[in-house]
Amino acid sequence: MRTYVIDTSVVVKWFSRSNEGDLEKALMLRKLHLQRECRLISCDLLFYELGNSLRHNPNLSKEDVVDAEKSILKMRIEMIRPTEEIVESSVSISYQYDITFYDACFIAQAKLLSCELITADMKCSKKVSGLEWIVPLSKWNI
Repeated sequence: MRTYVIDTSVVVKWFSRSNEGDLEKALMLRKLHLQRECRLISCDLLFYELGNSLRHNPNLSKEDVVDAEKSILKMRIEMIRPTEEIVESSVSISYQYDITFYDACFIAQAKLLSCELITADMKCSKKVSGLEWIVPLSKWNI
């Protein structure tokens, strides 16, 4: 079974209710996970980033945001808490590629787990394009 780390930019697409690019791919990734055809892992940071992003979406109500967060819990995406190794790697990646520590956490996690990170964050993807384990959602193939 394939294992992927996903970042918040992919998960936001599941709930945003707007015309999102690569929405079909994002939904397929979720479907494969729910059918146990792939395993999804993320940082526990995802809950906070997702809640904040959805809270600022004018198309969503408070109830929508609560429902989305509960839905994530029910999906049983494996959420990894920070470790010293993840923190050290995240800081290093953040400085080396001039990206946020938040983004670097997902990248470091995928690196340490030796699996691909699927991201819809094109700005970050471009900055770390030399890292072979980073896969833009637009280029992800089943």
